[in-house]
Amino acid sequence: MSDVSRLLNEHVIPIDAASFHLHGTPSRPTLNRYMRSGQLESFLCGGRRFTTSEACERFIARCNAKECCAVT
Repeated sequence: MSDVSRLLNEHVIPIDAASFHLHGTPSRPTLNRYMRSGQLESFLCGGRRFTTSEACERFIARCNAKECCAVT
């Protein structure tokens, strides 16, 4: 199953809503950096960027396991 197919089977949320699922409510530019670096899974549909609640949980788990959130 492709990454996008897996994401579509999860609870899809607009990327702006992802900040409410992540501690510290990161700004949109910060979310963009996390997406571009591949740390936060997301997909584009109809010109809008989406992620999932589950992808946010995986992101937090990875950040807790190691220092992944330091984006340069």
